[in-house]
Amino acid sequence: MKHRVLEITAIGLLAAGVIGLLATGAYSAYRATASSSSHGLVMPRLEAGMYVGDAYAQLRSMGLRVSVRPPKWEPGALYTRSRASTDIVATHPAPGTPLKPGSVVTLVAEGGPIAAGVGPPPRYGRYRLPNFVGRSAAAALGWAWDRSLSYAVSLPSLHAASARSFFAAYRVVGQRPAAGSVVVSGKHPSFLEFTVTPRR
Repeated sequence: MKHRVLEITAIGLLAAGVIGLLATGAYSAYRATASSSSHGLVMPRLEAGMYVGDAYAQLRSMGLRVSVRPPKWEPGALYTRSRASTDIVATHPAPGTPLKPGSVVTLVAEGGPIAAGVGPPPRYGRYRLPNFVGRSAAAALGWAWDRSLSYAVSLPSLHAASARSFFAAYRVVGQRPAAGSVVVSGKHPSFLEFTVTPRR
């Protein structure tokens, strides 16, 4: 009888241990799921009127890919010549939507073409225009900006871009004036135009 009691006690302890392990595993799984959920990505609220380059940078810093397109009432090129800046007017998905790393977020933007009357405080100088064809738009516009030159570029829509910066997502395929031309900065700076396409 004593052995029978010990046997039942051992079985009871074993069952309790198994139940405890199962409960611990379930709790650990719950904790992992809850932790993953609480640390997951959520679509941020990007205010209407935010500069598209800043919005792009914020989303890329979160590990998201970015598409950019014009609103339906501005078909064709991403930007018109009506404005000097380019701002977002809507985002998809909506703010607060859970996202996974690498998800594609769409910015609806209008304005431009990205045009700068001057870059930093105007300085006077003469420069030979490099050949930017095949290089990133970031390189071309950065060069013009640093020399206080006026420039404009019309940007096609982007799809699931993963470049580090907004303009780095584009490649220059044409420029005016031609490479090797002398351009000047100062009171009446030269005006540069670049034709670009999304980088592959």
